[in-house]
Amino acid sequence: YRLLGNAPAGVAAPAANLIVQFADGAREREVQELLRSSGARVVDGPTVTHAWLLRVEPARVDAALRTLRADPGVSMAEPLQVPQ
Repeated sequence: YRLLGNAPAGVAAPAANLIVQFADGAREREVQELLRSSGARVVDGPTVTHAWLLRVEPARVDAALRTLRADPGVSMAEPLQVPQ
């Protein structure tokens, strides 16, 4: 999954506004489909706690959280506070 969030050299990745942990055994194809259907993309991760930092359009945060939380392949999905 690491390459899903890598920005090209010299290009700053957009700020993450969601954090998610995928369930043990989640398959890459399933994760990719879930990210696509929720409108999210990986901007960093995994963290030391095996979480991934995601970015969705601000207007879609609530919908993305509902989609992610409803999926059995997701063990945790929460919004991140981004300083304005």
